[in-house]
Amino acid sequence: MPIASVDVRIDDGAWQRASLEAPRGKYAWRLWSYTTKNLSPGPHRIASRATDENGKVQPTAEERRNAIASGREDYAIWTREISVS
Repeated sequence: MPIASVDVRIDDGAWQRASLEAPRGKYAWRLWSYTTKNLSPGPHRIASRATDENGKVQPTAEERRNAIASGREDYAIWTREISVS
């Protein structure tokens, strides 16, 4: 299902809409970007989630585990650590 939007969350804050580039092909990755200002120096956590054209939102890891017993299909939201200098 094609991606309709991508949202980004920093440090458990509110989800913010990212800019989604135009599709480059039926099966191509959809590139996106998000610009934020005024992050304090130090570590931060960033997560992104996609929503498809039917309104289905990418699940959290817990939601995915409840839906699919095997770990072979992991399309859950992954939080990453970043460091601002």
